[in-house]
Amino acid sequence: MLPPDITWIDALALAWFATNWFGYTVMLDWRVQRLPAINQRMARIRHYWMMRFLERENRIFDSQLMGQTIASVTFFASTSVLVVAGLLSVFGTVETVWRVIGESGVVQQTSRALFEAKLVLLVVIFIYGFLKFTWALRQYNYTCALMGAAPSQHAPEALRERIAVELGRAITSAISAFNGGLRAYYFALAVLAWFIQPWLFMIATTWVTAVLLYRQMRSGFAGTVGRMAEILDEEAAGARPGG
Repeated sequence: MLPPDITWIDALALAWFATNWFGYTVMLDWRVQRLPAINQRMARIRHYWMMRFLERENRIFDSQLMGQTIASVTFFASTSVLVVAGLLSVFGTVETVWRVIGESGVVQQTSRALFEAKLVLLVVIFIYGFLKFTWALRQYNYTCALMGAAPSQHAPEALRERIAVELGRAITSAISAFNGGLRAYYFALAVLAWFIQPWLFMIATTWVTAVLLYRQMRSGFAGTVGRMAEILDEEAAGARPGG
């Protein structure tokens, strides 16, 4: 429940924050297939990766790639726990922190209840991130079992194709959870601006969303991924009978 002294500007900024985060998640994670974004193109590339994986006799390289990614997810999950613990420790001295920050002249002076509500929002965001990271970690572990159960390179091509599709989907699902956790960190930075001023909170939220969209669709790396996906599509089309 929001504090009774929350202003309409604070409520508007909070609504803008929720709309941006939810809208971005719907656009990128719920797979708008024709969206020219890294996430959508990488889903296709992972399918081709799994096709190459099933064609290889030595699959140590693929195991190393999975191990590196799992290590990254584990790092962020552990970091989220530390951040949550640090934020919770603030509640033990919230009276002092609230008074000192309010008297600094930089941060907008608010009631203690509203200050605590902002801290609670940060805690909730990082807990959400932790849950996303741990779910990504579990999915990666499951995917390792799926990859271990994959047939040899001598299996029929049709069977390898079907399994590559499922393995690609499994990895993409794990990546989506990992991306959701990383996104929590980005939007948590926007929440920090709320401690200063609600209008700045709205500006920071807009900036975070714009940066994420730019990286997904307009960055140099997004162009590289798009061209790579097109090359692999052309190769796959040429390899088909009659292609």
